[in-house]
Amino acid sequence: MTQFQSQISLHGSRLVRYLSDLAVSDVQPSHKDFALRLGQMFDFSDSIKLSRVHGGLKRLKFEPLDITADAIKREFLQVRQAAVKAILKSFEPDAAGVKYRFPVAKEPQAGNESQGSPGFEVYQRFYLGHQRELESRVQFLQSFVRDGAMGLSPRLAKLVELELALGETVAQQGRRFFGVIPKLLERRFHFLWLEYQQQQHQQPLFEGEDARRPITWLEQFRREMQGLLLAELEARLQPVLGLVEAIDEDAVQDIKRSKHD
Repeated sequence: MTQFQSQISLHGSRLVRYLSDLAVSDVQPSHKDFALRLGQMFDFSDSIKLSRVHGGLKRLKFEPLDITADAIKREFLQVRQAAVKAILKSFEPDAAGVKYRFPVAKEPQAGNESQGSPGFEVYQRFYLGHQRELESRVQFLQSFVRDGAMGLSPRLAKLVELELALGETVAQQGRRFFGVIPKLLERRFHFLWLEYQQQQHQQPLFEGEDARRPITWLEQFRREMQGLLLAELEARLQPVLGLVEAIDEDAVQDIKRSKHD
């Protein structure tokens, strides 16, 4: 594994594990029958399309671009860092210049039946806004990395052609999966509220040994939503990361071949 890979490689099931840890998803990460489950994502028309693309790779014309593998990796890391910062900053109460801000609402008091269950709508809008932003960032980055890879070497150009053939099918699966997350998050929101009502007379959970105030159920939800958004970002970046790692590996192979020449 190269230095770049060791710095940014991600475990593909992190988002699923996070949802499972929050007790909102029954899906358990598994590597069993991976090829079978992957094959079920693609229908007959996808197979025909992939076969045609594969058959035409030998005729693919390579057009080099004035770009380097390092420049592509830097752009990937910069966009990733900017997305992480945007997520973290949106949860800061006094942060300025943020597109989306975690709603600051008066926390409902447990035991007050007239209040009923607190509303999730403002938090849903906040999360959906972030999802739209993440999708836009990742689509831009994916196009940049694809274009750059196609101009680096004939091998990478062929890889991008295959990736493009599968890209829309994979993207549709991803949109369906990410679209479920706000619904699961709503379940978690109401679960924490009900749990707080039931346990309001128990020993509060403190932030640390020297902390002066307990962590409220809404603060806990805020932290969990932040962690979930970061996990979703990494999941959305996985296809791009795979191509960036292929670029990195291609550069390593070129160095090895030049040493033997």
